[in-house]
Amino acid sequence: MNIIREWDYDDNNPPNKIVSADKPLSLEIGCGNGLFLSTIAAEFPQTVFVGLEVKHKCLTAAAKKCDRLVKENKITEENVILLNGDVFTALDKFFEPHSLERIYINFPDPWFKKRHLKKRIVNPDMAMQYAKLLKPNGKLYFVTDNEDYRDYAMEVLHGCADLSSEFDSPYYVTKLDRYPQSLYEKKWREEGRGIYYSGWIVRSV
Repeated sequence: MNIIREWDYDDNNPPNKIVSADKPLSLEIGCGNGLFLSTIAAEFPQTVFVGLEVKHKCLTAAAKKCDRLVKENKITEENVILLNGDVFTALDKFFEPHSLERIYINFPDPWFKKRHLKKRIVNPDMAMQYAKLLKPNGKLYFVTDNEDYRDYAMEVLHGCADLSSEFDSPYYVTKLDRYPQSLYEKKWREEGRGIYYSGWIVRSV
């Protein structure tokens, strides 16, 4: 499984946009070791899934997991694209506006300290960017075990004019059928932590 690296490109050597002419295109931000990515790719072979991860070591593990599923004929090499990059800089470089059916954000770092809040990948500016990348009626999923980040994200996402919650107030649920487990969800559930799922739909224009 090949890994595309954001840092292999510069202004004089811009990357090609990731597009899919004949299949829906979805993105997981922070795919880690690839458990969620590989599971959902096997369940929906008609979709191309991009796994974005800033840590190359994690993405190497995801590549090995996907390679194993290719050998087992559970996914194809065209089913998954792995992207080693920073969410704050890679999105505009690699994706066209209104090109994604789904964006999945599973258990991002909550960045507890007040001075680190700008590092949260769900913030007002990023919410608008996610909405811009999604097609009309496309959907953003945000999942966390952290109550503070949950409440902050619900406020941010509810405040984004281009997004509408799939769920009534308080805009999250504690169980979502057929939503694959990520590594962190598996770990946190084993520890008895609460898990909070939210879904946000891009308003039609």
